[in-house]
Amino acid sequence: CALVEDLLFISNSFALIEEFVAKRLRRFEYGSVMQSLCSCLDDMMHEHSAVVSSIEEQYRRKKHMSVRELQVISQPLADKLAVLSQVVYTAVDRKGGALINGLRLLLVHQYQGNSFAEAILARLLNEATKPFMTMFDKWLTSGVLYDPCKEFMIQYHEEAEWDGRYTLDNSNTLEHFFPTAMEAKRVLLAGKYWDGVRSCKDATIFQTGSVKLPSPTSAGLGLEYRAKGAQVASHIQKLYKGASETLLRVLVEECDLVGTLRLMKRYFLLDQGDFFLNFLDAAEDELSRDPAKLRQFRVQHLLQVSVQITENHNDASNDDISPLRISPADLTCRFAT
Repeated sequence: CALVEDLLFISNSFALIEEFVAKRLRRFEYGSVMQSLCSCLDDMMHEHSAVVSSIEEQYRRKKHMSVRELQVISQPLADKLAVLSQVVYTAVDRKGGALINGLRLLLVHQYQGNSFAEAILARLLNEATKPFMTMFDKWLTSGVLYDPCKEFMIQYHEEAEWDGRYTLDNSNTLEHFFPTAMEAKRVLLAGKYWDGVRSCKDATIFQTGSVKLPSPTSAGLGLEYRAKGAQVASHIQKLYKGASETLLRVLVEECDLVGTLRLMKRYFLLDQGDFFLNFLDAAEDELSRDPAKLRQFRVQHLLQVSVQITENHNDASNDDISPLRISPADLTCRFAT
C-alpha cells in the first residue's frame, strides 16, 4: 500500500543521507563547503529523529493510531527526505563553488515555487556558503587566499609571475551572484592589488606604518550569498577602488615609481645604456653559473664598476646611484633604496 511505500522510502532516504554525511562530515579533503553542508544535513537528521521519537511517544500514549493518521504524519517526513536525497545526489561529485552552484540550480530548476522545498534548500545554501563567503571576504579586503582544497573562485599558480599568479576558476565562480562578469573580474583584481601591496612588505615599507593592510573585520561584515545584485556590485566596486588606490600610492610614493622609471630610462634606453653591455661582458662568467651558486656580492660589484665606468665616461655625477644593490623584490627593481 501507499503507506508501506512511504515508510520504505523514508527508511532508504534516511540511510542514504546518513551514509553521505558520515563519510564526508569530518574528511578534510572534501572541503569546508561540503563540511558545512554535511553539518546542516546532520542537524536536519537529528530533527527528523526527534520527530520520529515524538510520533512513537504519541502512539504509546494513545495505544492506537490509524493507518490514515500515520500516513498524514509521515507525509511531511517523506517530502523533506525526498528533497534532501536530491541534495545528496547533486552534491556527491562536487565541492566548493561548484557545489553551491549545483544546489542553486537544483532550487531553480526543480523546486522553484515549492515553498516547502525552497525553505529547506535556502537553509542548506545559507550554511554551505558561509566558508566560501569567508574566503571571498578575506580575498577581496586583504588579498589573503587560503584554499587548500581548491574550492574558491580564485586559483593560485605558485610558479607563475605576479601577473598570472592568480586566475579566475569559472567552475567555482558563483552563478547568479555577480550581476555581470565585470564584478568577478574586479574581485580577482582587488585581491591581486592587495597581494601586490603585501609583496612590497619585503621592501620594508610597512615598517614605517605609513601603509596598513585592512582586515576583513575592519572592512565591515562583508556580503552574504543572498545579497542583491546592486548591493554586490556596489560593495565590490568600493573595495576594488580602495585596493587600486592603495597599490598606486605604494608604488608612486613609497617605492618611488617615477624615480625608478627615470633610472630605467637612463640606464636601459639611449641615455647611458652602454653600461649594460659593459656589465654583461664583465659578468658573463659569473652569470653563467647555476643560480644557487651565484655569488651575489660579485655580481653587485661588477654592476657598480660598470655603472661607474659609464658615469666617468659621460662626466656625470653619480651621487644618485650609489650605493648600488640587487633587490629580489617581486614588484620593484631598484638601483638604490
